[in-house]
Amino acid sequence: MAARKKVKLAAKYAPLQVDGAEVTVRVNPPFRLFRDLQSGDVERILAAIGLIVKDHPYVDDDDQPLAIEDIGLDTINAITTAYGELLSAPPKA
Repeated sequence: MAARKKVKLAAKYAPLQVDGAEVTVRVNPPFRLFRDLQSGDVERILAAIGLIVKDHPYVDDDDQPLAIEDIGLDTINAITTAYGELLSAPPKA
Protein backbone atom coordinates (compact mmCIF):
# COMPACT_ATOMS: atom_id res chain seq x y z
CA MET A 1 0.00 0.00 0.00
CA ALA A 2 1.43 3.35 -1.05
CA ALA A 3 1.74 6.05 1.56
CA ARG A 4 -0.81 8.80 1.26
CA LYS A 5 0.44 12.21 0.35
CA LYS A 6 0.18 14.57 3.28
CA VAL A 7 -1.37 17.97 2.69
CA LYS A 8 -0.49 20.82 5.01
CA LEU A 9 -3.37 23.22 5.59
CA ALA A 10 -1.62 26.52 6.16
CA ALA A 11 -3.56 29.29 7.83
CA LYS A 12 -4.72 31.99 5.42
CA TYR A 13 -5.47 35.51 6.54
CA ALA A 14 -7.20 38.56 5.09
CA PRO A 15 -7.66 42.15 6.21
CA LEU A 16 -11.10 43.43 7.14
CA GLN A 17 -12.10 47.07 7.38
CA VAL A 18 -14.21 47.53 10.51
CA ASP A 19 -15.40 51.04 11.36
CA GLY A 20 -12.27 52.57 9.83
CA ALA A 21 -9.85 50.11 11.48
CA GLU A 22 -8.06 47.15 9.93
CA VAL A 23 -8.57 43.76 11.54
CA THR A 24 -6.72 40.68 10.27
CA VAL A 25 -8.78 37.48 10.31
CA ARG A 26 -8.21 33.85 9.45
CA VAL A 27 -10.28 32.92 6.41
CA ASN A 28 -9.81 29.15 6.68
CA PRO A 29 -10.22 28.38 10.38
CA PRO A 30 -10.90 24.86 11.63
CA PHE A 31 -14.57 23.90 11.33
CA ARG A 32 -14.82 23.51 15.11
CA LEU A 33 -14.56 27.30 15.43
CA PHE A 34 -17.75 27.74 13.39
CA ARG A 35 -19.41 25.21 15.69
CA ASP A 36 -18.20 27.23 18.68
CA LEU A 37 -19.53 30.47 17.16
CA GLN A 38 -22.98 28.84 16.89
CA SER A 39 -22.87 27.23 20.35
CA GLY A 40 -24.67 29.95 22.32
CA ASP A 41 -21.94 29.65 24.97
CA VAL A 42 -20.37 33.09 25.40
CA GLU A 43 -17.00 31.69 26.52
CA ARG A 44 -16.76 29.40 23.48
CA ILE A 45 -17.86 32.20 21.16
CA LEU A 46 -15.26 34.64 22.51
CA ALA A 47 -12.54 31.99 22.36
CA ALA A 48 -13.43 31.24 18.73
CA ILE A 49 -13.40 34.94 17.81
CA GLY A 50 -10.02 35.23 19.53
CA LEU A 51 -8.64 32.44 17.33
CA ILE A 52 -10.13 33.88 14.15
CA VAL A 53 -8.92 37.45 14.76
CA LYS A 54 -5.16 37.38 14.28
CA ASP A 55 -4.51 41.09 14.75
CA HIS A 56 -6.51 44.18 15.66
CA PRO A 57 -5.68 47.80 16.52
CA TYR A 58 -7.78 48.12 19.68
CA VAL A 59 -5.89 49.23 22.78
CA ASP A 60 -6.69 50.31 26.33
CA ASP A 61 -5.96 53.70 27.91
CA ASP A 62 -2.31 52.66 28.39
CA ASP A 63 -1.93 51.68 24.69
CA GLN A 64 -1.89 47.96 25.57
CA PRO A 65 -3.68 45.62 23.15
CA LEU A 66 -7.13 44.60 24.32
CA ALA A 67 -8.08 40.96 24.69
CA ILE A 68 -11.08 40.00 22.56
CA GLU A 69 -13.31 39.80 25.63
CA ASP A 70 -12.39 43.39 26.53
CA ILE A 71 -13.42 44.86 23.18
CA GLY A 72 -16.83 46.52 23.18
CA LEU A 73 -19.85 44.53 22.04
CA ASP A 74 -20.58 46.97 19.20
CA THR A 75 -17.07 46.43 17.81
CA ILE A 76 -17.29 42.64 18.21
CA ASN A 77 -20.61 42.72 16.36
CA ALA A 78 -19.05 44.82 13.58
CA ILE A 79 -16.11 42.39 13.30
CA THR A 80 -18.33 39.30 13.15
CA THR A 81 -20.68 40.95 10.64
CA ALA A 82 -17.79 41.95 8.36
CA TYR A 83 -16.29 38.48 8.76
CA GLY A 84 -19.54 36.82 7.73
CA GLU A 85 -19.76 39.09 4.68
CA LEU A 86 -16.16 38.27 3.76
CA LEU A 87 -16.77 34.51 3.95
CA SER A 88 -20.02 34.69 1.99
CA ALA A 89 -18.64 36.89 -0.79
CA PRO A 90 -18.17 35.20 -4.15
CA PRO A 91 -14.55 34.19 -4.83
CA LYS A 92 -12.50 36.70 -6.77
CA ALA A 93 -11.55 35.54 -10.24
